[in-house]
Amino acid sequence: MDNINELLPVDQEVQDMDDAINIEVHNQQIQFLGQLAVIKAHNENKPLSDREEKFNFLIYRKLASILEWARDKPQDIARPVQDAVCQVLNLLLEGKKERVNNALKSKIVKEIKALVDEILPVDDIFVQIWTIKTFIKKDLISQLQEY
Repeated sequence: MDNINELLPVDQEVQDMDDAINIEVHNQQIQFLGQLAVIKAHNENKPLSDREEKFNFLIYRKLASILEWARDKPQDIARPVQDAVCQVLNLLLEGKKERVNNALKSKIVKEIKALVDEILPVDDIFVQIWTIKTFIKKDLISQLQEY
């Protein structure tokens, strides 16, 4: 799914949630998806050389914290957020080896690994595998094993 906005839940889904905790989790999901959509929109039409380089550590940290948040959420809440994080990460890692090196120094690799290892069933990991492929493609397998 290329458009993060397609991952936003339908309003009707919220009506089925009747307690404050579920509404709060849903609101957090919408907030995270909105933030991810902004990051993606801000970067996807830029040349590779102009993409968020000076903010990558902050963005990687944010992406890792979003994945960490989603880890214990219900699948219908977590999955769209996890997919959106991986879309943004793929976009930011595209094209430059130093971007991958920066990502490897952040917590994002640990969270992607946890997502693939512990959380997702095999049928749901295509976007996440593409993200990991980006790391491998840059000949950084040995660095990945450290994490």
